[in-house]
Amino acid sequence: MKHYTQSLKPIKICFLGYQRLTEIANEVVAKYPFDGCVIEVIDCVPEKLPELIRELATKGFDIYIAGGANAAVFSRYSQEHLLELAVRDVDYMSALKKASKIGKKIAVVWHRLAHEVNVSLLSDLCNVPADSLSYEDSAELYELMESSDYDVFIGASQVCSFAAQLGKSSVLIYAGEETVRSSLIRARHFAIELRKELTYHALNQSLIRNIPCGIIFTSVNGQISLINQIALNYLNLPSNFSQKRFLGDLFPNLSPDAFLLKDSQREESFKIIDGIRFRCTQVRVNSKGQPVGVLTILRIDNTLKNEKNILGTGQHLAKWKELVSMSECMNRAIELGKKYAMSSLPLALVGDVSLHRQLFAESIHTGGSRAHQPLIVINLPQISPADAGRHLLGSTDSNSSHVGLIEMAKQGTIILKNVQDACPAVQDILLDVLTNNQIIPIGGYDPISINVRFISIFDYPLPRSQIRPDLLSRLCTLQIDLPPLKERQEDIPILFKEAISNLRNQEFRIERFPKAVEALQLYSWPGGTSELEAVAGRFSLFLDENVKITPYTIHHMVIESIGEDNLYHELELLYPCLAERDMAAPNFQKAVEQLKYYLGDTNTSIAQKLGISRSSLWRDLKKTT
Repeated sequence: MKHYTQSLKPIKICFLGYQRLTEIANEVVAKYPFDGCVIEVIDCVPEKLPELIRELATKGFDIYIAGGANAAVFSRYSQEHLLELAVRDVDYMSALKKASKIGKKIAVVWHRLAHEVNVSLLSDLCNVPADSLSYEDSAELYELMESSDYDVFIGASQVCSFAAQLGKSSVLIYAGEETVRSSLIRARHFAIELRKELTYHALNQSLIRNIPCGIIFTSVNGQISLINQIALNYLNLPSNFSQKRFLGDLFPNLSPDAFLLKDSQREESFKIIDGIRFRCTQVRVNSKGQPVGVLTILRIDNTLKNEKNILGTGQHLAKWKELVSMSECMNRAIELGKKYAMSSLPLALVGDVSLHRQLFAESIHTGGSRAHQPLIVINLPQISPADAGRHLLGSTDSNSSHVGLIEMAKQGTIILKNVQDACPAVQDILLDVLTNNQIIPIGGYDPISINVRFISIFDYPLPRSQIRPDLLSRLCTLQIDLPPLKERQEDIPILFKEAISNLRNQEFRIERFPKAVEALQLYSWPGGTSELEAVAGRFSLFLDENVKITPYTIHHMVIESIGEDNLYHELELLYPCLAERDMAAPNFQKAVEQLKYYLGDTNTSIAQKLGISRSSLWRDLKKTT
């Protein structure tokens, strides 16, 4: 019998160095054996690295090693696994001691994207005076070193190279052979563990996809974080179903809440869903002794169906849990909404366009005593003056007898949209219904009592000139002001994440990228959630095109999706000196720092935006400092 065999592929490691560091790496690779590894040492400068990364991506390296500026730039442009050359405090202290024997004025040089060095502390510990110099590109580094009066520079290979060109002394920060050798050994171990992890992940995904039953994993608060295709089919959910919904809201009898309150680790039961009986197994999932979620397994127990087909769909209405409310102002609005949900008085929701106002209105309906009664949404401008009576009140005409929208909502709720654009005939009918709590259908004589709760959605500010004052007063008997998106800083990343997840049918955790989140929060979102969802659409497109997901690329994609000009305008509002080109302003340096932080600008790009030369900007910043 023949057996399939395949030899293990060697671990591929790429070492990115520059000049002296490259020489050391080549010496180490030639001197020491690294069994099961293929190591390629590449000499490159940070400015050329973004272009080189695209070429390296085709070579199938398991892991990369780099230090200093190369490590900082690589992290911005690639999501590949990177092991940064370890530089310990003791290495800096040793370098300071060496430098003190060479010269008197010492500078420790580091790339702005790399880990900041606490030079002051190290200097005190060694009793060796030294200053700190930071740079963001080779041109600035050379200019800084050339114009300074330091006679010894401590830094990575590029710093030592420029020092030699300028006729100045330098000390390489890396300890030498031992630093490179230990980094290669650690990279090999990391790559082996990474391959194991990828194997386990592929195995788990294969099991989830192919196991012949429905699988649902929910967090301890009941949010769905994983659901396989079989479970989607069983529960009559679309393939593009957005995760992070609450399982108990969708199917109350599958809610994990009651199970978690018990002491049992596993529970078997039968559940009826859409007329089909399922054998349901719920398993508590623990990590370090604490529950982290519940695994729900569904198997069909019989095929008995009621008159409702398993492929049928039902209307889903919003509930309070579906409203994002991490911000204090939104929480206040929701608490008020829950209070008013128990009332039958007319309610007005006032807020900027596209603030999920209809979701808020639906939540009030489902959270009150009318939850099991009809909910009808009416966009009033669509009703013409000639048809106002027939649409709203109904008709008893023998040729076209029908029930009107208001009567259809009997005992339930009507959500009114765009009242300000409704014709006078519609406004008159609404006022009459609100005043008398009854209707008379067209062609009829007998009044019909109406018990309906009206919830009206208004833009901010209230369009008082376009609505009858007496109608507006009645519609606004109760009022909730919904906060604009710019005041809901904590909600913005969550809303953005939900929008991305809905578009991609998979979760994208934007909160893993703090600078991207801060860029989202910097923007004032004048278009509300509609604009946020449009930006999320552009971001999703960029995400599909960009295979390299790194903090830098995600931050850059957010900037591109919002529009760099829009974010620059926000910073101009915060720092008027940018718009006024006032480089003498006290907060000009802070403004420049914010441009670098939020937009990733360099001195060169900032100078171009301000219409000045890079040297002028550098001199002005130096004077301010």
